[in-house]
Amino acid sequence: MKAKNLLAIAVLIAAVSGVSHAKDDQFADIDCSKDQDSTLGMKVCAAKELDKTKQALKAKRAEMLKKVGKEQRKAANSYIKASDAYATALCSFEDEAYHGGTIQSLVHGMCLDGEYQRQIKVIDEYMNRPEGSL
Repeated sequence: MKAKNLLAIAVLIAAVSGVSHAKDDQFADIDCSKDQDSTLGMKVCAAKELDKTKQALKAKRAEMLKKVGKEQRKAANSYIKASDAYATALCSFEDEAYHGGTIQSLVHGMCLDGEYQRQIKVIDEYMNRPEGSL
C-alpha cells in the first residue's frame, strides 16, 4: 500500500475517532446502544468503541510494564512496538478490499478494535500464566 493511502486512512481514522472527543458533540443524537443504519452512525459508534479499547490496551500495557523486571522491559517494549506495527499492517491489508469505499475507514477501525482486544487477552494470559506470574 502506498504511503499516501496509509496517510489518508490514518487521517480518516483520526477524524472519525476525534468525533467522540469533540467539545460540542455534533453527533450526540446518535445512540450507540442501538444498531446503526447509517454509515455515519456506524463510524461514530465504532470510533467510540475503538477509543475505549485503545484506553484499555494502554492501561493493560502500563500494568504489564510495571510488573515486568528491568531485564524484561526492553523485550516488552519491543513486543508493544511490534504489536502496533502488526495491527496497522493487518488492518491496512484488510481494509484494502474496500479501497475508496465509504466503509474503508470503518473496516480499518473495526479491525484495529478486534486486534487491540486480542492483544489485551494476550497480555492478560501472559500476566496470569500458571507457570509464573510477572
